Amino acid sequence: MKDLVEKISAQFAAFEKEAKAHVENGNKAAGTRARKASLELEKLMKQFRKDSIEAAKEAAEFFRNPQNFQRESVLIGSDSR
Repeated sequence: MKDLVEKISAQFAAFEKEAKAHVENGNKAAGTRARKASLELEKLMKQFRKDSIEAAKEAAEFFRNPQNFQRESVLIGSDSR
């Protein structure tokens, strides 16, 4: 999900740049690019919501039934001889 958040940040930066050019300078082409970026942001935000809900469900399931999840038995500082 970290890479998704990075994509959202990058897309928002692109949107912000183009929107400012459109509003402040009256650049019509920048307005078109800003609208396109907003559509891409919408897709990314929907994906984030979907992934976030899924992660929350998995966390809730883990706390309800922790025995259903496989755990790695890692002992720090122990020697397995």
